[in-house]
Amino acid sequence: RGNTTTLGNETHVYDNANRHMATKSAAAQNVVLVVGTPGSLSNRDTWMRDRLQAAGWTVTIVDDDSMTSGSLTGKQLVAISESVGGTGLTTTGTVLVSAAIPVVAAESFIYDELGMTGTGTNQGSTASQSSLNLTTAGAAHPLGADRAQGKVTTATSATMTHGWGKPNTNAVVAATLTGDATKATIFGYDTSATMVTGTAPARRVGFFYYGGNGATTFNDNASKLFDA
Repeated sequence: RGNTTTLGNETHVYDNANRHMATKSAAAQNVVLVVGTPGSLSNRDTWMRDRLQAAGWTVTIVDDDSMTSGSLTGKQLVAISESVGGTGLTTTGTVLVSAAIPVVAAESFIYDELGMTGTGTNQGSTASQSSLNLTTAGAAHPLGADRAQGKVTTATSATMTHGWGKPNTNAVVAATLTGDATKATIFGYDTSATMVTGTAPARRVGFFYYGGNGATTFNDNASKLFDA
């Protein structure tokens, strides 16, 4: 009688006479969130987890030191928290460098392992940030979350540390540090784009949330940019 509109991951569509007209299957949304210490999640971990869950993703948390190709089975996305560090950078980078699913990394020091930037001064972090500069390209691209070009305030106080990288010209640089256009705080390579090292097997995105208490100081702009 047209009462069952959802069943599992299916959506059932009816006409005005309650006749079943279509069954649509929702795309799976399973994401691996890679963190430094699963048993003691940081503010960075929980903020990313909560944003992903709010967007409809089923989140599986994986220790950076225990990352394997099997961790990606049945997953459609990987998100990397800044809490990843030490040997976890190498372990996670080795697994993900050829992974044919999108990766969003908030740990700028894994950019080189993923081929997104060069090493050394081509990646880093800058403290005492409360805004970023949205580029012209960012304002015209989905990564810019429909924000206008120019200064975009992302936090209520300048206590955040923004991660950044220096990708090549094949990347879309959506945002940079305020006052330093050479350091990209949000950037992405599309599938098959030539990166600094290798070719992107799926989309690769760098996101600026490196440190600070985003759970209490990030505003709607930061949330929308991550969601985008």
